[in-house]
Amino acid sequence: MRPAPGLIGFLLLFLLIPVSSSAADAGGGPIELPVSFQPVLVLQPRVVFRVEDRAPSRASELVPSLHRAELGFAVSGRFIAAAFAADASGGVPWLRDAFVDVGLLDGTIAVRVGYMRPPLGREVLAAGDRHLLPAEPESLDIVDPQRELGAELHGRIAGWLSYATGAWSGVAEGIDGTRRSGELEALAGGRVVVEPLGPMPAEEGASDQRGGGPRLAIGAAGLFGRRRGVPFPGRAEAGATYGEDRLRLGGEAAFKWAGMSATAELFWSAAWSSPGTEAALESRLPRVNGLGGTLQLAAFVVKKRLELAARCDAWDEDVDVGGALVAPMAGVSFYAVGTHVVLQLAYRARFAVEDPFPDGSSYKEPVTHDAMMMLQLSL
Repeated sequence: MRPAPGLIGFLLLFLLIPVSSSAADAGGGPIELPVSFQPVLVLQPRVVFRVEDRAPSRASELVPSLHRAELGFAVSGRFIAAAFAADASGGVPWLRDAFVDVGLLDGTIAVRVGYMRPPLGREVLAAGDRHLLPAEPESLDIVDPQRELGAELHGRIAGWLSYATGAWSGVAEGIDGTRRSGELEALAGGRVVVEPLGPMPAEEGASDQRGGGPRLAIGAAGLFGRRRGVPFPGRAEAGATYGEDRLRLGGEAAFKWAGMSATAELFWSAAWSSPGTEAALESRLPRVNGLGGTLQLAAFVVKKRLELAARCDAWDEDVDVGGALVAPMAGVSFYAVGTHVVLQLAYRARFAVEDPFPDGSSYKEPVTHDAMMMLQLSL
């Protein structure tokens, strides 16, 4: 059953938010409760002018959309934190985040319970208003980052090692609000990041508004899932289902210094039929190996005002079949009011570097050109 955003928001507000009250103490002075409340609002209207080169003609279209319409809140205190956010950009609100964090031992150990993304990479975990370009990396589709309902243990050790590990139920919808097929039996994994030059929170994304000394982060993540009851892809076996095991791995590196940043991520995803699949079906379900990666560079040309960014995505949904794609992208961000009001302009090209594509592939256009403009308003 899909979680009800309004109900979850009400419960979290009721249980967790004794927002700074001004009760008088014995001396008559105000008492500030050690819990802060921060509203979250992210609006990203976007316009894309798209041109598709299709021999022998060229097709173009103007695509206006609301890329993100996120509303929620964040609660933080010494030992407890919570977050709730829903996105209505698709017309019908769907839940993005709803979790509670309880911290112990000064951040060495924290327990997170609720609806969240499993920790599978820096770009996946970055806040929605911290992306430097008006479109997320397409290579992330290799690992298909979904939000799940579960529990996670995370924290920071010795100031330079951060970790996160957990298990999730898999009953939640995906990044666009649609359910996955089949029933999940197991989903577990984790992420480890080494930060020898000081902490670099994932929520910063790739932007380096603060500047300052160098910061470096190197990490790795993995996620294993087992699903059963997946519909067999074929008309001849209508009603037939099979089990699927899927392993997703990721590696990342990020560097920031004096208004400049560089990030790189590599993803690999393998899927195969799980034990117990009918022999008649198993022979017709080949193992799938997907590989993708992204490299992004950015620098402020006007301190805290004007930032240039360039990124290149490359991905192949199944390296055994072929059909790799590359999508270079470059853009500029103008920060009118810090990170609260940002105007982004960008150009992206997407083209195949390996042919032929398999039959039935949705990537048949030789080259797709996108000119994008997005206004970002956030709290």
